[in-house]
Amino acid sequence: MRSEQPRDRPPRLTGAWVPPVALLSIAAGALLAVFVYPLVALVVGIGLVGASPLWTASERSLAVLGLPLVIGAPLWASLLVDRFGAGEVTGGAWAFVVPACVGLGFAIVAMLWIRGRAARVRLRASG
Repeated sequence: MRSEQPRDRPPRLTGAWVPPVALLSIAAGALLAVFVYPLVALVVGIGLVGASPLWTASERSLAVLGLPLVIGAPLWASLLVDRFGAGEVTGGAWAFVVPACVGLGFAIVAMLWIRGRAARVRLRASG
């Protein structure tokens, strides 16, 4: 038997803390993924986004797949370029690519944060 939530309470994981904690955990985890503890933050953020009803399926996909790839890929690519000495081949492209990807990642964070807050307001108004 499944117990249903009372009608006067909003669904779980719809608090004002969910968007900032989930999205900043994903962003920090992807940006600092070289270390172990940020990977824990990444997993926690992905779990919060996946379990919360604040985002649509496409927004969840963007947060879970797109955000870590956009923010984390330049970091890993930079490490590989440095490791294998390919810096001469890539030239000054990294001076543009890395800040552009990190900036795009934080634009995605801002958009998803705003969408999550708006969904929270809608849930509270309809409940």
